[in-house]
Amino acid sequence: MPSELSLQDAQRTLLDIIIPPRPKILSDLAVELAKEEPDIRMVASRIAHDVGLSVAVLKTVNSPFFGRRAKTGSVLQAVQMLGLKSIANIVTGASLRGALGGKQAALTQFWNDAEQVASIAAYVAAQLPGVSREECYAFGLFRDCGIILMQQRFDDYRETLRLVESSDRPMTQIEEDRHGANHALVGRLMAKAWFLPEAICEGILLHHELDVFDAGQNVSADARTLVAINYVAEALNDPAGVMHHDVQSIAFLDRSLSHLGLGATEYDDMKDEVVVIAS
Repeated sequence: MPSELSLQDAQRTLLDIIIPPRPKILSDLAVELAKEEPDIRMVASRIAHDVGLSVAVLKTVNSPFFGRRAKTGSVLQAVQMLGLKSIANIVTGASLRGALGGKQAALTQFWNDAEQVASIAAYVAAQLPGVSREECYAFGLFRDCGIILMQQRFDDYRETLRLVESSDRPMTQIEEDRHGANHALVGRLMAKAWFLPEAICEGILLHHELDVFDAGQNVSADARTLVAINYVAEALNDPAGVMHHDVQSIAFLDRSLSHLGLGATEYDDMKDEVVVIAS
């Protein structure tokens, strides 16, 4: 489990990293959410005036993994259906891609995979009581954003990724050995800079730590749940079963399912349903 000292070391190592500023629309949404009577029409209008953002929001809301039978082409209707808090989480996730070079061809596969896993995470969350689909979606997009920031900061980071693919060592350890920080630490710094909920920041930091599920660790239940749901989503997005040949991945999936109270039969049922939904 990362210590505060390791966090401070990472911050010193990455003083010159460029963390994109929080988009103004997120600040505007936060102000509106704090009001006793938020102006839903103003929020919808603000989103609709940003073509890229409104397209991303409607794409998310209409995703089959969100389980809504009636599709909507109206941002206002989307806001009215989901509520401002849910829309704020979706807007946050949609803003991330634009802030981190979402239009770059080299990053297309990264974002496609992230969005697919995030969408499946929203689907898994809908099967569980008291879990926010939209927050799980936002977490899924932000979870590995540190990879892009590390790639921007270190010229030899692509070589690090190649080493990760051919090694049995944890990704974060290889990153720390080569760069003095890892993508989970960096992602947490960005989430903090964007004022994301503490559970999301905590989950980003710990999403490669198997002991996040140990009762003795000082980790919030919400952070554990975010990590567990997104790991299950990642496994459900692995139709070839590559993860099931890795000892650490198997252990992580088992702990995730256990934390969520899901058995093998329920997991297999979700796997079949995801294939149908995604087809």
